[in-house]
Amino acid sequence: MARELQYAFERKLVHHCAPTLAGTKPSSLFRCGVLQGKAFPYSAEQQREAINIAHEKLRSAGVSVSGLQGRSDNVLVLVYRPAHIEGLLRREKHCRLLARAGIDTSSCKSCVASLQRRMESFCCQGAPEGCATCDFPHEIGVLLGYPLEDVEGFIENRGKNHLFCGMWKVYSDVERAQSLFACFKQNTKEFDGLFAQCRCLERLVNHMAPSTNS
Repeated sequence: MARELQYAFERKLVHHCAPTLAGTKPSSLFRCGVLQGKAFPYSAEQQREAINIAHEKLRSAGVSVSGLQGRSDNVLVLVYRPAHIEGLLRREKHCRLLARAGIDTSSCKSCVASLQRRMESFCCQGAPEGCATCDFPHEIGVLLGYPLEDVEGFIENRGKNHLFCGMWKVYSDVERAQSLFACFKQNTKEFDGLFAQCRCLERLVNHMAPSTNS
């Protein structure tokens, strides 16, 4: 059963986080509690064990995996490249926006820790991005690689009045966003195919963008 759980979790991780694995996106979020539209039939404890195993497998590729928040059957998972997050935290405007949500921007480690604390109490339990009216920290979008203008636009407009909707709601440069969406879609296609062939995360490491941070 443990092997079946780990394979199912890793397949889900690869599908939802391929752009981060490929090094084209600093981080990705997904909920562990649903797999291919069906409830994931494992406890939160088992899901967190799967998260820890995946983290150890991906460390050598400069990728970290953390559980942020979740109900008993629905853990929210953050897959991220610490080196890329550190780069974002050197941008003053990004840090100001994150600090507004009570997120510590002094380091990647502190940032993730404060996100874990911040996520414990948000009201929306449905989708990874929460809802436009709850206290979900939408500022996290800058850590996910969304353009700053789009994150600010979403917050100011409460999720309405967007110009285009793809992986996120676009409020600024639609052409730029569509180019990013196409790139991320290609990453997903590539990594889904690679995982179908090798069936484990370790063998994907050689296909991932190099990084010295873990």
